Amino acid sequence: MITVRDVNIRTIQKDGVDYISLTDFAKQKNIIDPNGVIARLCDYQRTDLSR
Repeated sequence: MITVRDVNIRTIQKDGVDYISLTDFAKQKNIIDPNGVIARLCDYQRTDLSR
């Protein structure tokens, strides 16, 4: 687990790669609707093909 701005974010490790919980991360931005934050992130990733 890591702490960012007083919010605990769960981590897991699989095959030597560290992963963080997107839900925990999104709760920093919107505690009421973290799924909305994740949905916007996914939409942005799908539409921004220039990177």
